[in-house]
Amino acid sequence: MTDYTAWPALARWDADRPASLAIRRGIWGKVHGASSGYRWIARSYGFATDCPDLAGALRIGAEDLAFSAPLWRRLPGRYLALWVYPSRARDSTGRQAILEKQVAEWLPVGGMPSAVAALVLLPALASRTDADWWQDSGDGDWGNPGFAVPLEPALNGPIRIDPDTLSSAIDGALDALARCVDAASLSAFYAALFASRLPARLQLTQPLPPAALAALLLPLPRDWADGLSLAGGLAARALDLHDLVLNWDGIAMSTEGDGGSQRWELADLVAQGVQPDPQQFDLAAAMAEALLTKHPIALPATLAANAGTFVEQPELRTPGASQGTGTPIAATDSTDSGTDPNAEGVTEPALAGLGPKVLHLDGLTRLPSDSVPVLRLLYDFATDVDVDRLDLHAFAKALLATERLDEWPVDQVRVLSLWPDEVAARLPACIDGERCRRKVDQLRAIAALLAAGAE
Repeated sequence: MTDYTAWPALARWDADRPASLAIRRGIWGKVHGASSGYRWIARSYGFATDCPDLAGALRIGAEDLAFSAPLWRRLPGRYLALWVYPSRARDSTGRQAILEKQVAEWLPVGGMPSAVAALVLLPALASRTDADWWQDSGDGDWGNPGFAVPLEPALNGPIRIDPDTLSSAIDGALDALARCVDAASLSAFYAALFASRLPARLQLTQPLPPAALAALLLPLPRDWADGLSLAGGLAARALDLHDLVLNWDGIAMSTEGDGGSQRWELADLVAQGVQPDPQQFDLAAAMAEALLTKHPIALPATLAANAGTFVEQPELRTPGASQGTGTPIAATDSTDSGTDPNAEGVTEPALAGLGPKVLHLDGLTRLPSDSVPVLRLLYDFATDVDVDRLDLHAFAKALLATERLDEWPVDQVRVLSLWPDEVAARLPACIDGERCRRKVDQLRAIAALLAAGAE
């Protein structure tokens, strides 16, 4: 069996001492024969306390496609394992529901790594079905939006963990991953994470098995693995960049049918200006090999000591206010990262900068005062000497808050096309050339695509 103590994601934990996972559970979907829409059908006592829009934080796109897949979601103070599967319910009008979600909520205690909880909870949850609530639905007060079928305590753990159980779980997870992923796809996935091209895509032809999703955490530094949210599949015919960017750091996606969203293509094109350096490419390949050969690697000292120095920490996103359907509303402050600096095991994101903040660039062609928000955000990025990587999460929020590309004022978009050359001409000579090119290349890619969409 694999020496589980050597995996970086399990660092700083006494795995030889038996432990247990205390969980709370909920089930999200439609009730068969009821007039209510999607709702919490069943839940255990205390489930989702202080998280009023949990449903929005768990969305995986438009959710207009029936499929099965695991999800692992990190929110401040809690982790959630999910199993998503096709629903057999029909509402009172006969409309077929699409998806149902089994959710296990775990509040971390005792310093247990999130990877341990994922390895145990994701496979266990995949055995649950609507049998947990179906037979009790006929007597439910479904006209009351606060009603839910109470889940029996026996369904909610706690789940015991010992060294033999954990070692066996890791072996099974690595075997499951090796059956559905190749080294090239894994390397590209980790390289995208290192470059903060979020959500990073793991190219597959089918959703990841639950245990395989948990295995993706194992080679990562503990502090970083504890902060990731991963989706083992995508429930959407058309991509919904809003939910993907807000909720997920990594997504397993089919190689077919992913190119129909102009907004996804735009974000992906912008991200091409944010590339891992050669050392990160080498480490990504080593992580992929470690998973496929079941041989953990020792992380470089700088990475093991401070993940945020070598790898930019992903933002820990929190759900927005509900609009009634469970879809989170993007925060109005586009600079808000959603990071909880007081959460255990979370470090502040490392800011990629061009150097000391010596000035704001002057002389760039200015936008009209009534310009669309996304262009105002891009102007701030263009003029900020200290920043060479666009905040893609803030950019996506601003993009989704604006009108369609072909309805934008053409003169405003054309102003953007002037900025790359203006920025390149005005950046101080002391600025590193590679970082200067990265900033300019991102601006040029955005300008080209927005100009094409506005014509």
